[in-house]
Amino acid sequence: MHSELDSLLHASAILRADPRWRAALLRHVQDLDPAAAARLRVDIHPGDRMLLHSPAHHRDAGAALSQYVAIALQQCAAARQAMALLQPRPERAPAVLDFACGYGRLLRFLSLALPPGRIWAADIQADAVAFVAATFGVQGLPSQADPARFMPGRQFDFIWVASLFSHLPEALFRAWMQRLLELLTPGGLLCFSVRDAALLPAGVALPASGILYATHSENADLDPAIYGTAYASEAFVRAVLPDCAALPCRRLPRALAQEQDLYVVARDPRHDLAALDGFRRGPWGWLDRRVLDVDGHLLLQGWAASFDDGAIARIE
Repeated sequence: MHSELDSLLHASAILRADPRWRAALLRHVQDLDPAAAARLRVDIHPGDRMLLHSPAHHRDAGAALSQYVAIALQQCAAARQAMALLQPRPERAPAVLDFACGYGRLLRFLSLALPPGRIWAADIQADAVAFVAATFGVQGLPSQADPARFMPGRQFDFIWVASLFSHLPEALFRAWMQRLLELLTPGGLLCFSVRDAALLPAGVALPASGILYATHSENADLDPAIYGTAYASEAFVRAVLPDCAALPCRRLPRALAQEQDLYVVARDPRHDLAALDGFRRGPWGWLDRRVLDVDGHLLLQGWAASFDDGAIARIE
């Protein structure tokens, strides 16, 4: 299997080196000036678990790379949309923290849409922090296993946390929520994803606590005592907020890659989150069958859907 995975990763590297791949990516990132577009990097760290997981599953380099980038683009669109809806006219570019950034799946595109110098990236994996700082020009911050020891030395206008709380046991879920809210500016926003109880496997029930934690994940390099797989109810998430009665909080079901829920929490109790009524998840889909037959015909079969607009009549 390792030799097969190595071959798939090699094929993926060849695809990324093709100028047509770069051009295809740029067509999907909106509102970029030429200078920003020129900064696009297609490098992917060889230890990036988010990419390593896909070839092993799809056994197809193109499909794996497409899935990896599609999720990155959707994350970037969601983060930018939340900022635009709730902080529409900042006097200067917001100070943004991508917490638990991994090897920069989001940062590849977010660093084109915002000044890299106004983006900070934190992760518990030191090589990941070094990679994103060197590759995307953002400011790296080493994270810690203990939330109390995470001391970035500043506050942030917008903190994005994709697929971390969906991996935390209850005690760490509570502790990181408290710490990240403390790191917001007075008008700041925390946006994080949670795997809802609706995604539990058949026959598995959520305990009375409202959170279920299992000591397994796609990242075998991290301690399963602090990083596994978690499912949580909305009631649990809201109760975890330090001042749940006062802090504005909005849940956006299935808003992260049409799977995990996004929650947006404002530091200021007076911050109206009603603009999120206009949040759009965007279309989603996949090509399940990709076959080139002996006559040179390309056969494609798949699906497309939209939580925003209902049934889709046609795709291109």
